[in-house]
Amino acid sequence: MVFINTEIFLLQDGISIFSTKDRADMTHIVIENNGQTLHILEATADDQGLYRCVAKNDAGEVDLLFPLEVLVAPQFTQFFHNPEVTLKVGEELSLDCEASGDPNPHIQR
Repeated sequence: MVFINTEIFLLQDGISIFSTKDRADMTHIVIENNGQTLHILEATADDQGLYRCVAKNDAGEVDLLFPLEVLVAPQFTQFFHNPEVTLKVGEELSLDCEASGDPNPHIQR
């Protein structure tokens, strides 16, 4: 089915990322089928948000919302150059193990 004079808009968190009038300028987001298909290649945390597809013509407009959550694997936020530690009897040691991710990782000790 072809709609004459139909415009399609894609928005991420309220910001336009595509319109059939002008083309998307992102290298990891591919828009196909005249704006009807959005492909996100190698998603990052920045791609997370609420996507809204709006189609309008002279007869009106319709929209559809797509909430997108991007899961991020845990990563250590602190690095140890030499993880081997030697202590003498009676000495004290404190080891910090900090990691980030989405959802927040649980640290097992």
